[in-house]
Parts: sequence; structure tokens; C-alpha cells
Amino acid sequence: MYPEMSTNDITTGCSACKLSNICTPKDNKEKCVPRIVALRAIMWAFGLPLLLMLVVMVIATAKHCGEGLTALLMLGSLIPYYIILRLNRNNLL
Repeated sequence: MYPEMSTNDITTGCSACKLSNICTPKDNKEKCVPRIVALRAIMWAFGLPLLLMLVVMVIATAKHCGEGLTALLMLGSLIPYYIILRLNRNNLL
């Protein structure tokens, strides 16, 4: 569909553009994040919210709440979680 371009073509095109300093990073080095930091970020962003939703689902089901109410409670439990996560973002990793 699109013609293939080599990295050299892209670099040449960027150097000719007046706005190249805006859309390309100053240093073209890859940023390396330590593996443990990446795993903690995944845990905070996805693992614990999933666990929280499962706990809320089990409790709501045990209390004989309807499916709709259970779903709302599960999603509603994420609101304070992500607010607290946002407020403490500098202390987590």
C-alpha cells in the first residue's frame, strides 16, 4: 500500500524539514527502564486493579447483588484506586 522507506530516507527527510527539532528527540538513544520498575508499574496499573475488581465481584455476588449493580460496583471501585494512585505517583516506584 505504502512504498517502503529506509531509515536513511526518513533521516534525510527530517533534516530537510523546518520543524524537525520539534518532532524528533534531541538524542536518538533508547531509554532503558530497569526491569523491576517496569514490573512494578504493570502491577500498579493492571494487577492490583484486577485483584480489586475480583474482590468486589466476590463480595457483591455473595451479598446477592444483581449483575448490573455488581458491574457498577466493580468499575466504581477503580475510581478511588486510580485517584489514590495518581496522588501517590511519586512514591510508588
